[in-house]
Amino acid sequence: MILPDVNVLLYAFRRDAERHDDYRSWLDTVVNGEAAYGISPQVLAAV
Repeated sequence: MILPDVNVLLYAFRRDAERHDDYRSWLDTVVNGEAAYGISPQVLAAV
């Protein structure tokens, strides 16, 4: 199972973040891929 860190979500969301495109692409691949993924309550609370 893939559990991304809060920083990954922030960098994927914020267009002004350094390497935004890399993080957004990775997150899109995970979300649309076949591997199981989740987001912990702690990470959601930090966003």
